[in-house]
Amino acid sequence: MSRIRGLSIVAVVATAALLLTGCQPESELPPVEETSPTPTATETSAPDPSKPAIGDLTLSTEGLGELHFGSTPPTDNPAVNLLTFDANACKDEGLPGIWKATYPDIDEGYGPTAPFAAQVKDDGITRIDINTAQIFTDTGIHIGSSLDEVLGVYSGGPDQVINHADVSDVYVIKGTKGQLQFEVAVDRIPDYWDSSVIDTVVFLSAIDITTEPYGVAATDNSIGHCNTA
Repeated sequence: MSRIRGLSIVAVVATAALLLTGCQPESELPPVEETSPTPTATETSAPDPSKPAIGDLTLSTEGLGELHFGSTPPTDNPAVNLLTFDANACKDEGLPGIWKATYPDIDEGYGPTAPFAAQVKDDGITRIDINTAQIFTDTGIHIGSSLDEVLGVYSGGPDQVINHADVSDVYVIKGTKGQLQFEVAVDRIPDYWDSSVIDTVVFLSAIDITTEPYGVAATDNSIGHCNTA
């Protein structure tokens, strides 16, 4: 009789211990180790390439960024490509579409305009006009650079200098595929230019090697709109 009673007491104590363990507060439970999920191949791959900022584009005798003379602008990746073709841009005028820069317009004191424009013909890109001081050449020249700076980085001198209508001089640097054109304001016609821009680059462009150099000051010789070829 006493043995049975002793066993009952042991059972009661064991049951109580189990109940107390089941009711243990969460704060007193041992911490659960968290493990991060294994990254998938997509998560570990490099991010998609992004379009360069305007200030990261470089103009040279080869072209501008991915836009190379003699080649058709790439259009395989709209998120990255610098130009897009708008087939309907000029339909109201009964004209073919045009290529447009895929960047927002800028305004550096002359009204909103694309930061650059390109002329594309059957044989590819033939001309690139720069409309912002944010784009530099591969030698560090930009709109607003002085004539001394232009001559300083091309120690051999320009390949050609054109007097354009007595309002500017165009300094031409020739390469294999194209030519850089630095159009510099001159003071031959009184008060034509603001004195602050005399002897500085006022127009910057590049053309393919077969195009004859030219000046654009005092003309409507521009590209990037419907009435240009």
